[in-house]
Amino acid sequence: MNSEIRSLEDRKQMITQGIIWIERQAKEDRWGLTESEVCTLLGGVSQQQYLSYIASAHSEELSNLPDDVTDRLSLLLNIHKLLHLTAPRGMGYQFFNRPNIGSFLNGLSVKQYLLRDGSLDSMISICRWLGASAA
Repeated sequence: MNSEIRSLEDRKQMITQGIIWIERQAKEDRWGLTESEVCTLLGGVSQQQYLSYIASAHSEELSNLPDDVTDRLSLLLNIHKLLHLTAPRGMGYQFFNRPNIGSFLNGLSVKQYLLRDGSLDSMISICRWLGASAA
């Protein structure tokens, strides 16, 4: 099989899994995000577009997303991983929602910090902060 075709199939699979992951991650017992909040974290996509991504992912017809959205999904997955590495066992989801009194977040939760402006820079900052905590 042509490596370029395989690479496109791999990208399609990763994109599909990423959208299904964020849909599950948003649930109340995990990150507790509304559809509107997920849209903000994905760069301000419309709710209609987000719902279209979900429907396409579940029917395995999602073949591409804007680079900004895939970058954000990647950063969110990294944040998820780092939260679970730094939080006490079984507390990763709570750490996303719980206010942090440290000087970096100044009483905000990770969720509040990320939603404050919805920027890639805020996601990268959280990754760096959590990465330093995990080291």
